[in-house]
Amino acid sequence: MIACLALCALIQLPQGAVPPPRGYVNDFAGVLTPGAKQALETYCTNLERVTGAQVAIVLVDSLDNEPVEDAANRLYREWGVGKKGKDEGALILLSIRDHKSRAEIGYGLEPIITDGAAGGILRAIRPILRQGNYGGALLAAVEQIGAQIAQAKGVEL
Repeated sequence: MIACLALCALIQLPQGAVPPPRGYVNDFAGVLTPGAKQALETYCTNLERVTGAQVAIVLVDSLDNEPVEDAANRLYREWGVGKKGKDEGALILLSIRDHKSRAEIGYGLEPIITDGAAGGILRAIRPILRQGNYGGALLAAVEQIGAQIAQAKGVEL
């Protein structure tokens, strides 16, 4: 399960090194403002409380030449995003210097958020990312994901 506080100390996520999660938001690149980080933590906490689905957000400075798909999948699996048995989790990974992003969606959420939908959400936040507004971009992404999950479960966030 994902803890409650974010860690900002690590700069890169080299292949094989998987730090433990420190909350829903793990800003290893140190680019989020405290307010943005708190807004994301609050949203993800409420999303899990209301829907049971977990969303983890990871920002790294660089992937150190690891494919973004591999890094996101590895983090998703090793951190155990989404409750065991339900696999209703999503992980959003941003690599700042590499300009790469990836959403890893658990099997329990795939009927709600397809790979195409997840890719569309990440493409939609690119203009916000280009402005350097990582917090705003990520909040827009998780709000879209959360809205789709809430609608499918018939609840309101």
